[in-house]
Amino acid sequence: MDKINVVIAGPTPEEFSESLAEAHKEYKPLLVCAFCEKNQRQVAAMVQGQASPHPVICNECISQCFKVLADVALKPHDHWKGRGEKEASDNG
Repeated sequence: MDKINVVIAGPTPEEFSESLAEAHKEYKPLLVCAFCEKNQRQVAAMVQGQASPHPVICNECISQCFKVLADVALKPHDHWKGRGEKEASDNG
């Protein structure tokens, strides 16, 4: 029987190890929204804060926050008063 030479295409083990090390250096974990836990591949945009540990919120949760804040802005602001302030103004 004749010998068969097998040629493996691709990098040598040393080259593969070097490329893997480079890829590891460039690896960045996916950003995850602190509110809904969706990652950056599941939403259109992410906003990351500068405070440590870098809080992140997605565009969908920001939109929901705007709706909540708009709803609150349309209601009387009595619910923001502290108990002492409301009692003082009621007795005043």
